[in-house]
Amino acid sequence: MFDVTVEYKRLGWNQANQWDKIGEELGEVVKAIVMNNPVEIIKESLDVMETLWTHANIIADDYGMDINIFIREHNEKLLKKGYIQDPYAGHLEVD
Repeated sequence: MFDVTVEYKRLGWNQANQWDKIGEELGEVVKAIVMNNPVEIIKESLDVMETLWTHANIIADDYGMDINIFIREHNEKLLKKGYIQDPYAGHLEVD
């Protein structure tokens, strides 16, 4: 998977106007759900994911935080809950 962070600095986006975009994209998901259109539900859900990811990156940049720390913590939480598998399980070599 690759980084889908929009070039928000170049576009002049900030936390406030990103929330407007998130709301717009959520509305499009709801519309697709009402229309019972699974293809559009997936496409619009990906747009929501991207706008929320961009928002998280804007916040991290605004406050000088490393987003990767939060990603690791989030993945550890998912692993502990059993929602995901350990990507390294069974792949470690023992001397």
